[in-house]
Amino acid sequence: MHYHGSEIRFIAPDTLLQEAPLADLLLIDEAAAIPLPMLSQCLNQYSRVAIATTEHGYEGTGRAFTIRLKQLLETEQPQWRALRLTAPMRWADNDPVERALNSLFLLDLEQSESMSSDDERHAVKLNNIVVQRLSPSQLLSDEPLLRSLFALLLAAHYQTSPNDLARLLDDDSIIVWVGSVAGELVSACVINEECRLNAELSDAVVAGQRRLKGHLLSQSLASHVGKPEILHDSLWRVERIAVSESYRQQGLGQQLIDVVTDEAAKVDVSCIGVSFGATARLSRFWFKQGFEPIKLGLKRDQASGCYSLQMVKPLKPLAWLTDGVELFGHSLPVQWLTTHQIMEVDIVLAMMRGLPDKPLIDSMDQQIRGLMAGGVGVDASLASLQMWLRQHVKALPSHPDDKALYVLVSRVILGHTWSTVCARYRLTGKKQAEAMIRHYVTRHDVSE
Repeated sequence: MHYHGSEIRFIAPDTLLQEAPLADLLLIDEAAAIPLPMLSQCLNQYSRVAIATTEHGYEGTGRAFTIRLKQLLETEQPQWRALRLTAPMRWADNDPVERALNSLFLLDLEQSESMSSDDERHAVKLNNIVVQRLSPSQLLSDEPLLRSLFALLLAAHYQTSPNDLARLLDDDSIIVWVGSVAGELVSACVINEECRLNAELSDAVVAGQRRLKGHLLSQSLASHVGKPEILHDSLWRVERIAVSESYRQQGLGQQLIDVVTDEAAKVDVSCIGVSFGATARLSRFWFKQGFEPIKLGLKRDQASGCYSLQMVKPLKPLAWLTDGVELFGHSLPVQWLTTHQIMEVDIVLAMMRGLPDKPLIDSMDQQIRGLMAGGVGVDASLASLQMWLRQHVKALPSHPDDKALYVLVSRVILGHTWSTVCARYRLTGKKQAEAMIRHYVTRHDVSE
């Protein structure tokens, strides 16, 4: 659209970050469908940015996204300002039908303020958290408990919808654990029980002839690895895990996973699995809980804007899991150079920690020495740098923040062209980028 010498044009988020075109103003609509790391890059790449998103509606809630977005803005753009639109566009203000629907589907919930003081919240100990399993009958008979649980899920997950409420009350394969302190619900974990299929059905699923409702993760894994036996045993899929904002970063999520693991082992469940939109923070959390990666989605999820990562925690020896992890280790580096070149660098770094160790052979080590000395270029030592990075990343702190490292990962792991790397990180050219990489490797030489 052209107007008085100015131009407004649409550009996809991936293309925007890859080509970094000049712009006086960047407008981002439905921001909740874009991963936060991508939004962070946009904020750093452009001086004037307007971000819009739907926080609350019948199709689900974006309240959890808003909380995370505000945290990002406070850290990276403390001068940001907010505007909230509340007047309805398609019906009258205070419409009785809208009020009735919001009340019926529990979409009018806000997490209640804790009765505990801030000091008490920070001082909470895990042994003070009461963890219990809830049945659908308990939730049906105790509406305040149901409302507290659903409010917690609304605040923690983007696009929690009325369908999720119906499944909590109607689906027999759903298992819910909650944690509370002094009567206040502070954490929740929703589990979906999958598998225990017979051999005939399992073979049909792997052959692509059948697709069964309610077995999302197990069917995906069985088809991906080509192992029907995955569907024979019971698998528990972590569908949702949520912790109240006031109690995060205190181990409550890990506590719930520990309880679920213990209970699953008692009823002969073979493994616990999870499928989630991969961010650096979430990937680190699930690796820390002992989950192993099996499959990375090829397309970004429409709800989260992230690639889906499927991981499994074994509760007994599983031969197919060993095969799946090995396949993932071989596939991921190839995916980064092809289908996943636009993955955010911080997510790449988080996933690299989960790859198996590979020793740096003598010839590669010598080539790295040549790079540091200036006699070998980056392009000539890409394979050696890849192996060096896989070892180096595991020794880094959880949140590495070094521009040179990002330049190194972009070129060596994701295979971005020098022009793309220089545009993204505002470098003058290949010479400056190579100098940054050489200096970074020299500074972090593990042999010194």
